[in-house]
Amino acid sequence: MFLLPSIVLSGYIFPLSSLPAPIRVISQILPATHFMGLLKTLFLAGDNWAMFARNCSVLAFYAFILIAASRRSLRKRLL
Repeated sequence: MFLLPSIVLSGYIFPLSSLPAPIRVISQILPATHFMGLLKTLFLAGDNWAMFARNCSVLAFYAFILIAASRRSLRKRLL
């Protein structure tokens, strides 16, 4: 259900510059967009550390939020 829109809006199939502005904003919310930017930076540019650090920090933020949410929802209760 969420895989196809995530792939289409990540920039893997279509470049994000060709999308309309509101959809570009929505695509920046998805973690797949930042992962694709990270892969493109590593494989094509190789030494763009500013973009590499930005994409890694966004993905680390998503990981922190999801881990915190899962810890909160799966907390052991004694009673």
